[in-house]
Amino acid sequence: GERLGSCFVNATPGSFYGRLFPNNSIHFFHSSSSLHWLSQSPRGLAKGTGLVNKGNIYITSTSPPEVYQAYLDQFQHDFGTFLRSRARELVQGGGMFLMFLGRDPNSESVSPYEAFGLVLNDMVSE
Repeated sequence: GERLGSCFVNATPGSFYGRLFPNNSIHFFHSSSSLHWLSQSPRGLAKGTGLVNKGNIYITSTSPPEVYQAYLDQFQHDFGTFLRSRARELVQGGGMFLMFLGRDPNSESVSPYEAFGLVLNDMVSE
């Protein structure tokens, strides 16, 4: 509206797990359904490293606790990097609206991503 002034929206290529904009240059960030994607596979999940996830490339209800912890560790690293980067880019008093899915380690519910993961497993095997 007229009372709010100009509004500029931007979609920027690059990894949001690092710096994207100059210091103190952004007033508002919005991220929807993207922060659940990790910057890389959790360490220790590659073949021959000892962590077994029963042929899955994602967390399932049958994943052992070590796999859950590996994913949690990677998420915490990535999310910390994301927040530190955005903190430098936001102007003082700026804001963020973040929306992403999470998983309770004791939850028995099946994530919609479990079905998506089955498709990814098929693609990886091909």
